[in-house]
Order: sequence, then C-alpha cells, then structure tokens
Amino acid sequence: MLLLLGISSLISLAAALVLGIRLLRLAAHTRGVPELAMGASFLLGGFLGFLFILIGNPAAGVALPVPVTEMLFRLGMSLISVGLCFTYIFVWQTFRPGSSSVRGLTLTAIVCILASLWAVWSATIEEALVSPLYLFGEAVRMGGMVWGCIEALHYHVVMRRRLALGLADPVVTNRFLLWGIAMGAGIITALTGLCMTLFGMTEMVGLGAWPYLVLGIFATISPVAQWFAFFPPRGYCEWVQGSAVEAS
Repeated sequence: MLLLLGISSLISLAAALVLGIRLLRLAAHTRGVPELAMGASFLLGGFLGFLFILIGNPAAGVALPVPVTEMLFRLGMSLISVGLCFTYIFVWQTFRPGSSSVRGLTLTAIVCILASLWAVWSATIEEALVSPLYLFGEAVRMGGMVWGCIEALHYHVVMRRRLALGLADPVVTNRFLLWGIAMGAGIITALTGLCMTLFGMTEMVGLGAWPYLVLGIFATISPVAQWFAFFPPRGYCEWVQGSAVEAS
C-alpha cells in the first residue's frame, strides 16, 4: 500500500509540474485569468508544496534533522495554501466572473486561508495540526474544492441538456465532468489525510494501512482527471465525440 502511495505521489507531482507549465504558457498567449490561476495553483501547491511535504515526511526514509523537516512542512503547507487560493480564483473566474458577491466570498476565503497559516508558523507541527485555527483553515481550503466540484458537475448537467439539442460540444461537456471528478477525488484525499492526522492513523502499517490505499487511489485519479480535462489526448476526444454521436 505504501508502494502504491509512492507511485501515486510521483504521478501527482509529474502531472502538477507539466500541467502548471503548460497552463502558464497558455495564459501567456490568451492573457486569461483562469489559465494563469490554475497554472499557479498546480506549480505552487500541487508540485512545490507537495514536494516539500513529501521530502520532510519521516516516512520517506530521509534522515533529516527535526528543524529541517518542520521548516519543509511549513513551507509546503504555505505553498499548498497559496495554491488553493488560486483555485478559488480559478473557480470564481471560470463559473461566476460577473458576480460581486462571489468575488467578496472568494477574497474572504483567501484571507481566511492565509490567516490560518499563523498556526503553522507559530507552533510545533504536532500542535499546529490540531489547533482550531489550522482546522478552520483546512475547512476553508477544502471548501474551494467542494465549490469547484459542485460548479463543474452542475455545468456538466446543463451542458448535457444542451448537447442533447445539438447546442454544445461533447468534448467541452466532458471536461466539466472530468474537472468535477478531479475535485471530488481531491476532497476525498484531503479528508483521508486529515482523519489520519486527527485519529493517529499515520503510523499504520501492513494490511491495516487501508488509509494509504485510499490516498493512493484518489491521489492518482485526481491528476489524471485534471490532465484529461485541460489537455485531453486526441484519441480520447475522438472517443467522446463518437460516444455522443451513438447516444444521439
């Protein structure tokens, strides 16, 4: 199970790095805020933040001094938090760019996420992970993924209705579903990791280490779904279009 988690972590890191670079290059041409926000989210949170936490994790087998591992965790958690702030911006700009109330909620969420990092930098890691401020920030961070999942799946339903009338593109319709799946997998991954921390399940080994199996599965589903949502391979696009024609 730990091997599966290691493989899924490498897949997630590679996908985040490549997706981040490709989206930032796309944003340089389109000047689009959604592409810029999601590219920054992948690079800062999905790649650098996750990488720092993995390196500093004692389970990785790297014998680093405790101050170094704590600093890596703080830096990693901060970068992941900033990445999720950009995810909020992506969801806002993609689904409700003209709403002033949503803009206000997005900015409030960003302030709350950044403020919760005080717990990470002002206490030991063990104390920070169970502090009310950190847990509040974790709830807000997950809220961005929940919001993105709901919006994507809602638009997928709307687009399917238009697709039935010949008013939507099947590949674009499928992209909303894939993004919803990616966000849903990310939510399950985050919740599993939080439960492992709160209930002391991080030291589980052997056949009893089922949380690692859950992490490995959903940590793999999320980047794969994100890749197909943003840059679907030609063969996959042809399959989606063919399926839509058969269904009609």
